[in-house]
Amino acid sequence: MKNELRASLAAAAVAMLSLNASAANLGRIHVLTTLGQPLRVEIEATGTRKELDSLRARFVPPGAFERSGVDYPSYLSSLKIVVEKRAGAAVLKISSDQAFEEPFVEVPLEVEWAGGRLVREYTFLLDLLETSTQIASASPGAVNPNKIPGAQTGVPGRSDSAARDLTRTTADEGTTASVALENAKPENGDVALDVAAIGKAVRDWAAAWSRKDVGAYLGFYAKDFRTPKGKTRSAWEGEREVRITKPGPIEVAISELRISVDGDTASAHFLQAYGSTNLRSTIAKTLVLVRRDDRWQILQERVDT
Repeated sequence: MKNELRASLAAAAVAMLSLNASAANLGRIHVLTTLGQPLRVEIEATGTRKELDSLRARFVPPGAFERSGVDYPSYLSSLKIVVEKRAGAAVLKISSDQAFEEPFVEVPLEVEWAGGRLVREYTFLLDLLETSTQIASASPGAVNPNKIPGAQTGVPGRSDSAARDLTRTTADEGTTASVALENAKPENGDVALDVAAIGKAVRDWAAAWSRKDVGAYLGFYAKDFRTPKGKTRSAWEGEREVRITKPGPIEVAISELRISVDGDTASAHFLQAYGSTNLRSTIAKTLVLVRRDDRWQILQERVDT
């Protein structure tokens, strides 16, 4: 029931965006600083001259989080946001006065203009390796309607209960993760890199499934993968190949990705939206992953009830 409700909310958000295609909107995010520097972020805004002239932006207030039973990200209180007009366009500039030490950043925004309002969250990974500019596009529906009232789709918050319990979500952060991890080799002690590598592995697994690349898809599973219902590995692989190679396109989308790391073992919890010619479903799923030969591979796959 919960998954059906979330799917309905997501569909309603897409319909709303279609009806308001001419309204002001937020676009790409440009992360201009790295971990340990004062934060500098710019978000593109589009719209008519009247809309941009009246554009106002703020972070979603703590009360909205409290009403939803979600912890408010404490670092938001140290950030500032201003709207800057630039030659017929506008940019939302987010900054901090002090060095910023959070590797995974969620920025929930509330934007208003003459005749409209938008709530959206951007999630990004600060570069841990070298100074560079990260760019990630904002997809429609980047905020959990269960998390922030009036928002569009789901992003869980970072857990404060354990340093190894970090959150990543949406396709946007998959992009920034690949930037930050390019040419990088995760170390056991570097949880931030592990989380980013696992997030990328999960999204690459879904992408291989979507493009019906059976070899690449099966390659994400460990040799000792726990096959369902006691099937042999060869029987399970045969069934998966038959299903994946059926005529027609497949689309697999991952959202609300939450990753917990414990040494060489990790768990990835997420919503999986699956679409094919004859079936569309949204389910909660967990992947248990293990690090093998500097790769994160799937040891167990299960549907959460």
